[in-house]
Parts: sequence; C-alpha cells; structure tokens
Amino acid sequence: MIKLLQSFLCLLLILVLAACSEAPRVETERPYYVASVDIEASMTEAEVIAKYGGSIVLFKPEAGFAVLAFNQEEGELSTLATTSANQDTFSVPEVSVAGASAWGGGSAAWGGGWSAWSGGWSAWLGGFSAWSGAASEGGPASNSTIWNQIKLKEAHAISRNFGEGIVVAVIDTGLDLNHPVFAGRLVANNKWRDYIDNDYYPMEASSGSGRGHGTSVASIILQIAPKAKIMPIRVLDALGKGDTDDVISAIDWAISNGANVINLSLGTYSSVSAMQSVIDYASYYRGVYVIASAGNDANTKAVYPAFWAEEAYYSYRFMSVGSVNSSDAPSSFSNYGASLQYFAPGERIYGAFPSNQIIHTTGTSFATPMFSGAIALALSETSSSYWGSVGQKLYSSTDGIGWRDGRLNVESLIRRLPGFSEPQYFIRNVQSNKCLEVYGGNTNNSANIDQWTCSSASPWHRWRLRPVGDSYQLINVNSGYVVDVTYASTDSGANISQYPYGGGNHQKWMVLSNGDGTFGFRALHSGKCMDVEGGSSADGVNIIQWDCHSGNNQKWRIELVN
Repeated sequence: MIKLLQSFLCLLLILVLAACSEAPRVETERPYYVASVDIEASMTEAEVIAKYGGSIVLFKPEAGFAVLAFNQEEGELSTLATTSANQDTFSVPEVSVAGASAWGGGSAAWGGGWSAWSGGWSAWLGGFSAWSGAASEGGPASNSTIWNQIKLKEAHAISRNFGEGIVVAVIDTGLDLNHPVFAGRLVANNKWRDYIDNDYYPMEASSGSGRGHGTSVASIILQIAPKAKIMPIRVLDALGKGDTDDVISAIDWAISNGANVINLSLGTYSSVSAMQSVIDYASYYRGVYVIASAGNDANTKAVYPAFWAEEAYYSYRFMSVGSVNSSDAPSSFSNYGASLQYFAPGERIYGAFPSNQIIHTTGTSFATPMFSGAIALALSETSSSYWGSVGQKLYSSTDGIGWRDGRLNVESLIRRLPGFSEPQYFIRNVQSNKCLEVYGGNTNNSANIDQWTCSSASPWHRWRLRPVGDSYQLINVNSGYVVDVTYASTDSGANISQYPYGGGNHQKWMVLSNGDGTFGFRALHSGKCMDVEGGSSADGVNIIQWDCHSGNNQKWRIELVN
C-alpha cells in the first residue's frame, strides 16, 4: 500500500473481467465463473454452448478459442479445468494520488498551457515553452525531470507525427470526457464503451476511491504521444472494481474498433486462463500492443496479466511495466521480479484529474502509460509494414539500469525505427519571409548568421533542433555547428554566428511559443531574442540579439523540409 502527500484518493483497482449485455447490469445477472475452451474453426456458437453449457462471452473460432460465462450452479457442475471465479477476482494494491489543483495551482482551470502543448505540428515546441516555465504550472512543466529521465524531449525533437493516426485504448475507470486535455483527443464516440453502466458513455464516477485513475492514465499517454487518439473504455466502477468478463469483452471491443495499443493499468494474483486467451488473441493473432502494469506490492512476482508477458512467445507485443524512482532504482512499492520486463518512472507523475484539475500520481499504473504512449509515438513514426518490429526495437533501446530488461528511453526507440531520418527545418522569419542561414554556406568558425530567400537545395538553410535541458541547440545541417552569440556578449546588437558546440549558455536557446504558431528564440545567457537587424526584409541582413519585444522581426516559423 503506497500513500504519498496526504493521499485523499486511494485507487483499489480490482479488475474482475465479466460478460456484457445491452440492458443495465443487475447484480444477480453477473456471471459467477468464466472459462476459456478450445474450439474448432468450424464450430458454431450453438454447438459450443451445447457441448460446454453456459453463455458466450467471446467467440473466436479463427483463433481456436471461446470464453464462456456460467452462473454459480453451472460453474460448480462444470468439469472444465479452466473455470475461474469471475466476480471481484482481479485487484491491485492501493496507489497514491495527491495534490489535485486547478491548472497553474491557482483558480484558473486546466487550459492554455496544455492545449497549446498538444496542438498542431508544433506539439513538442509549444510544450517546451510551457516546460520552460515554473514547475508549479503542473502538467508537462512539473514532469520535466521525468521526461529528461526517459529522453522524451529528445524524442519529440526528432519526431514528425507525435502519435498521429494511432489509437490507444484505455481500459480503466473511464475518463472525465469533458476535461479540456481530451478536447479533440478522443476517438469518435461510437467507439466508446462503458461496461459498468452498459452504455456508450464511459464517464468516470463523480466520487469514490477509483475516481480520476483512468483520466490520469490517459493524460500521461497524451503527454508522450500528443496526437494519438484515446479510446475510453470503462470496466472499473467508482471503487476501482470490475468483472473479468467485462475486461475480456473490453479488449475485444478495442481490437474490433481499431485500437493499436491497449493500456491495462490493473491486475490480479489469480491466473485466469480466459484472460490469457484474449491477451494471446490481441497480441499474437491481431498484432495489437498490450501494456500491463506489474502491481504495487514490492513483490518478486508481477500481477496478472503482466505476469505472462515475460515468458510469452509474443512478448514483443505484450509488455509488463514496473516503476523506478528518479535514480533508476525500483520504487519501494513496485513488483520487479523475474516475471517483470520493463521499467518507467512511476512516482509523482503529473496528469489530468476530473473537473479540469491536475494531480500527481504514484504507482505502476502510471508508469505503464509511458510505454503505451511510447509505442503509439513509435508506430506513428514508421511505416505500418514495420509495426510488428516496434516491440523488438523497444527491447533493444531501453537503458540498462541493472534491473530486468531496462528503463524506457523514448529517443533511442525512435532512432532505431526502420526508415528513421532526423528532421530538418527551415527557420523562417515572419516579417521578411526569409530563412535563417549561414552566410554563403560557410563552414568556418564564427561565420555570420543572416537571412536569405529560402532554398531547400541549400543545406546551409536547414537546421536541426536538439534539446539541452529545457533549451535547444540550433544546428546547421551543412556545417554541423551551432548558432552562437559572438563572444558570449550580453549586449543588444551583438552579432550571431556559428561555432562548434562547447556547452556555453550563449549557444543555447529557449524556444518560446507566441501562441499563433510562431516562436521566439531567446539566448539563455543574455535573455535577449534572435532579431533581424533593423527589421529589414532584404537578403543578407545580419541576425543579431536584441531586447525581446513583440515585433514580427523576432517571430519565426519552424517548417519541416525533409
């Protein structure tokens, strides 16, 4: 049991997976047992029921299995060795969430900072301007240290699609569907599902110890892959409890409605063969990535379904995740034994909370969506013909920390993807419509930086942006040198040139969103901004630093050119 910072919200995740019906579920209608049975491809549902009894939860003749539900009497008469209890079977220990507050810690609701962060192509740049602010902003700003640990900023700097086109199913307590962080970030509502109320509106409960769990999990995924779509599926009630057949049905729903990744921040110490059958089906037969949390008991055995991931022959698409602290040691609460594969940070992770709030959370439940988000990000960055290899690339990309298969490194994953090439950009001035360039394509130290009519054929017009903490190096593609304030001057009007990177703050630039799709570049050492001298629109005009202002000669667009 983990409690941090006067935890007012305990999430007892009890996942007991149960069959769905279209009418509201009555307690007496809940199946008492579930079982998985092997079937022939030619069998019909009626034949399966005639042979084994019960009712159908899942019928997959193409994969050679069906999942059946039984009432108590039927289950006790059944001779099936796979029969398992259904009601209240799955559980994980209590996790901790605390510190709920409005965006910014004040009276304002969660708003501009996050929506700017996750909007448009410039998702990562908009976000980093938020990260550059005070940590008390919450959300991405407060997670900056954690993102450094898993190299997320570096991954976003070399990403092009940020999860676009990828669907992540969050099978959980539901979501606060009205939270601003999810605006435009959910799949069409005909793909939502609620197995607790048996409808299609998976809204989190307004009270109870489970409130906020799914909302926080989904928001962490979107911090990793801000253009991915979330498929909300509710299987856990206000107390964080649910039934086995519901979760089995939810996994099938997610697969049938186009999920590429399934996040399961839940578990049990009871091995339920019916659950294993549907995990096999999702991962092996349908090629869906399934990410499951290891549990929070400081145990040397992960909870199910995460336990199965280590030995499964399809384990590259089915992963178990534990939690580490900021020093890459297993968290005191995390399960981390032989049945565990991977780790991600799981302590004090900031995310969304119902009623437009933010919160920090602790537990393997919140390390797991980092992997789900990383897989979504990676899938969007490579051709669908290579999607099956992404799990293997992840396996070879983790950082060795002396524990199992390693800790997530998102940058390394992206760099290992088939067909990867680092993005190159024009940096175009708003006033002149000219591009930042190294004068004449010069490759010498201290060559001037000026503006010129943009030419994609000129590598000295192209730039890479590489994170250094919360700032960036601006690297010229032609010379490999970085943009530098000459002689590290702090004066307005000081010239800007190129120079080999030496780590000085005069070679680091804050990238600041103007809120209109344009950005300013502010020198870290001087606090002054990159400026077209005199506001000129002519070719060859020098770039200098000057006191920051709102003029268009200090506003720049960042445009992908390769």
